[in-house]
Amino acid sequence: MTSDIGKFHTITPQAGVVRVGGNNFLPVAGIGSVILNTALSNGPTSYLRLDNVLYVPSLHHNLFSWIVVKSKAVLLA
Repeated sequence: MTSDIGKFHTITPQAGVVRVGGNNFLPVAGIGSVILNTALSNGPTSYLRLDNVLYVPSLHHNLFSWIVVKSKAVLLA
């Protein structure tokens, strides 16, 4: 989840809510793909595409799950 629409490579409007800490609910405004420039442990950098990232305008910090990233991320050459 991110509140930075500029991080999206593709985005589709989508209405909904997501539950965050403290049992609070935040409105979702879209869903899409984000491309991250990542530094690999052996030195080079690569690109990582995350799909189904939620656009949550009122979110104060980017949030993601390592378990989800590890199982669903696509590493681009």
